[in-house]
Amino acid sequence: MTKENITVARPSELLADKVVGLPIAGLTAHQAITQSAGVKLDRSGKKKKNILITAASSGVGHYAVQLAKLGNTRGSHLWCSQH
Repeated sequence: MTKENITVARPSELLADKVVGLPIAGLTAHQAITQSAGVKLDRSGKKKKNILITAASSGVGHYAVQLAKLGNTRGSHLWCSQH
């Protein structure tokens, strides 16, 4: 058991058995890709979207790159050799 204030709600379109080990970085990337960028992960978007993922080698960034691949996107990814 954990305190409710340190948990994050699972997105309804993701099955619990598929995301049980997904850390907060993955959920943050999911929110950024689906809600902020409007990418549909089932490829149902009518037109390919161009997106830019900065810090693609970071904790959130590497999840965002993988999620963007699931959507109908063309992506540009930026990373730094320090990561």
